[in-house]
Amino acid sequence: MYLHNSCTKKQFAKIAGVSNKTLQRWTAKHKKQLSMFGQKTYDKILLPKSVVFLSHFYEVTDNQT
Repeated sequence: MYLHNSCTKKQFAKIAGVSNKTLQRWTAKHKKQLSMFGQKTYDKILLPKSVVFLSHFYEVTDNQT
């Protein structure tokens, strides 16, 4: 099941199994798409649409359910 709730960047990186620096690279790579969802570069919390986009693109699933 893909993630669909908002979460902090740190939480998302932990769930994805990557470092914060890697997540920073991911968000920088998709800055244009994420900005269309209203996501700002300096936001500490990922918006739900951003979480869904990144989850689908990088196949990050919530293994807790």
